[in-house]
Amino acid sequence: MEVGCRWGIAAMLLVAGCGRTGIDLADGSGDGDAGAWSGRLPDEGLLDDADGGGGPGGPQLCREVDVLFVIDDSPTMAGYQSNLVSNYDVFIDGLQDALETLETMHVGVVTASAYPHAARGCDVLGGLVTQTSGPASSNATCGPFASEGNFLTDGDDLDRHFPCIAKVGNGGLDLDTPMAAALNAISPPLTDPGQCNEGFFNPGALLVLVLVTDTYPNMVGLMDLDPYFVGTSIAEAAGSFEDVVVVLIASTEDSPCQNPLAPALEDFAGLFDHSFAGGICETDYSRLFGPAIDVVKAACPSG
Repeated sequence: MEVGCRWGIAAMLLVAGCGRTGIDLADGSGDGDAGAWSGRLPDEGLLDDADGGGGPGGPQLCREVDVLFVIDDSPTMAGYQSNLVSNYDVFIDGLQDALETLETMHVGVVTASAYPHAARGCDVLGGLVTQTSGPASSNATCGPFASEGNFLTDGDDLDRHFPCIAKVGNGGLDLDTPMAAALNAISPPLTDPGQCNEGFFNPGALLVLVLVTDTYPNMVGLMDLDPYFVGTSIAEAAGSFEDVVVVLIASTEDSPCQNPLAPALEDFAGLFDHSFAGGICETDYSRLFGPAIDVVKAACPSG
């Protein structure tokens, strides 16, 4: 189904016209061609897709897994980032141990709003982080990486590199659009040859989205107004809903540790058969990552 523009509240927030356009945010980070929204709705038939994923070719075999961490860098996030860094290995190592078919894993980090400290060309919404600056950050250039790109693989020392890119700090504004950041990260133009996220995302691989945020998605974010639109767009990019796992670490109705809650994020995660939600206020994220690994494993019939 093709449409020229999406109307309603989203249309009022769209500064550019139809066609491929960026997400224009109040902080000026939506720089025209920096976004990914193409101005068309995804195929609603994806909601009924039962082919098992793996892109057009068949079932999801989980030989390739792309893990994207979307990390909030707003002022209250320093402690939560430290908790993530202290326990990330439980999740990554657990995936490697649990998925018998796994051959290749990519690990990348983006922030929930445009990150001004990122390398040139990556300082837009959804750009992969390779260097950090600002309060509570690692304040470092974290690469180069074995991939020769802006993401980690098994060829990298994850214990050194992941804490470096994940400590994005808490110097950002409360203009969080984590769902839009995830979609931008796996979409053109960021995935085009020579661009920031080239090589990270492979359609047909299992896409694991880990969203870590303590604030409600901001109304300024065009796509974060509509969890259904973002979710179906991500599923379309990946191949099907079966090719995506969402791990949500936030304050939700099921884990109400802060106010306000994040119903849009909870609705987004609920679109996917394979999703897990845990409270961001949990003192030890290893207790969240255990059941989250089981959800990922359930998405991999051969794993």
